[in-house]
Amino acid sequence: MSKNDLMEFSKIIRALAANFGASVSKELYSLWFDAFTADGITMTQIRDAAGRILRTRKYSSMPTYAEFLDHIIGTTKDAANIQADIVLEALTLHGGSKTPEFEDKITRYLMKTRWPWRDWASKVETKTLVWWRRDFIEAYEAMSRTMHIIPDRLIDVEPRVKQLIGGLGK
Repeated sequence: MSKNDLMEFSKIIRALAANFGASVSKELYSLWFDAFTADGITMTQIRDAAGRILRTRKYSSMPTYAEFLDHIIGTTKDAANIQADIVLEALTLHGGSKTPEFEDKITRYLMKTRWPWRDWASKVETKTLVWWRRDFIEAYEAMSRTMHIIPDRLIDVEPRVKQLIGGLGK
């Protein structure tokens, strides 16, 4: 983001802070601006999020950076719900006959370890899917907080095996 963006950003944050009866120091503007820039957030996203925050009754004081970011990229629970929908759509399309390749690494990990696809998909009953969704969301949120401690080699075993054996016999 540019220097003009910094000026616009400070106006937005000052106005938002005024809405909550708060003030924001120049150091905090700078810290937030640097964090938004590092996170790849655009001024349009910031402006839109500020508008959503103004229209909600969720906050009684100035939201934190993390809360502001939730309005831009969504929460982990939002992501977990979307991923649960993707898993259930795959279940509807393939059942237990074909193991889908999930793009999300947390979903991929959970559907290989906690609910191994072929076993789970061939045995799960429709009436238990409500409970499965709740458990999946809970597990997804926990994994998102701890995923950094699980080596990628344990998450992406299958793609690496395919890559290793892909050249055999050629």
